[in-house]
Amino acid sequence: MRPYLGDLPYWCACNSSTYHSLQAKLEKRLSNGLSFLTAFTYGKSIDEQSAASLGFHSGGYFRDNNNPEWEKGPSDFDQKYRFVNSISYTLPFGKGQRFMGDANRVANGFIGGWELQGIQSWSSGLPYTIQSSIGESNSDGDAEERPNRLVGIPLYPSNKGPNLWFNPAAFTAATFGTYGNSGRNIIYTSPQVDFDTSLFKDFSLHERAKLQFRGEIFNMFNHPNFRADSLINQFDAPGAGSYTAAQPARQIQFALKMIF
Repeated sequence: MRPYLGDLPYWCACNSSTYHSLQAKLEKRLSNGLSFLTAFTYGKSIDEQSAASLGFHSGGYFRDNNNPEWEKGPSDFDQKYRFVNSISYTLPFGKGQRFMGDANRVANGFIGGWELQGIQSWSSGLPYTIQSSIGESNSDGDAEERPNRLVGIPLYPSNKGPNLWFNPAAFTAATFGTYGNSGRNIIYTSPQVDFDTSLFKDFSLHERAKLQFRGEIFNMFNHPNFRADSLINQFDAPGAGSYTAAQPARQIQFALKMIF
């Protein structure tokens, strides 16, 4: 009789990944009180599993461990488009500036030295996998349960929105004892748009001390950014295709900071 050695862990360096992108940058160094940096990326990342390859039971699961190539698709972090712009501008008012450059000390204390800063970003959504709430594969419980994809029915409804982001009717339950043929990360979640702006000014109190006023607005236009991980991705679950949470709404804050 052979001795029982227990469960033997195993490792698999069987994943692969590729990434291609077009990257562009436009920069203006500080002059006349203005500087900005604009960056745009158009890219694609593909792999079978986006976690580290530390074994099948580390960081994710394949539908069928014997066929990891089935999972080849967009990486979990793939973003097709990403645009980011940062800007800094000293407003042209007050002593030495284009407007009211001869302002006296009192007037300059109110209108001079204001600086506007901002970061604007836009990115396409993240890929997501459609799953089934019923385990039809009869596997050991580790694999994701996938449905079958129905041919000819679009993945996204014509009235796509936060309450119905993908089309549940495009899927059906897999036959018992089989793996569903719906691929990994076949839909993309909602894009993310964010405008953050700040306005601040330094007031000189002493040669070694100053008081800084800051006014900051986050998500200035109050754009709803729905969280990718809040999408109900089980096609047969109540509320399938809807988002249940979003990033913070507009936030406004003011601050005074003593610098010495």
